[in-house]
Amino acid sequence: MNRLWGLSLSLMLLIAGCSTSELPLRMKASQIEVYSLFNDRSKEQLLTITDAATIGNIITELNSLHKTSFEDPESPGNLYEIHFIRSNERKIFVLADKGEFKSKIYTNKSAENGDVWTAKTKLIEWLLGDKRRPYPNNPSTGS
Repeated sequence: MNRLWGLSLSLMLLIAGCSTSELPLRMKASQIEVYSLFNDRSKEQLLTITDAATIGNIITELNSLHKTSFEDPESPGNLYEIHFIRSNERKIFVLADKGEFKSKIYTNKSAENGDVWTAKTKLIEWLLGDKRRPYPNNPSTGS
């Protein structure tokens, strides 16, 4: 009986440790590409980040974010696509920048599960720099 209990406990711990969450990001990215997304589903590349220290800071900040949830209805924001790249591996996040309001970051997969994280201003500044669009913005105009 003790052996069965030990096996069951080990299995439960193993399952608990296998998270399907997109964060923390364990990829050691060598490059980050940032794209501006528009309502017509087009996108424009804004910048590429290759500095290892900056990438490290971004990933550390990303991994420290707290979960939140989508609101119903979700307020609009400027949308960006963030690509973390290493060799032929690519992890894509969507950043909904809502200015002074509660900005969020998620992947398409995590959004389906309701997993979304509050994006801190510091993270947004590292990702967008001077390319950050003013809020509020009408993304369909591309400005």
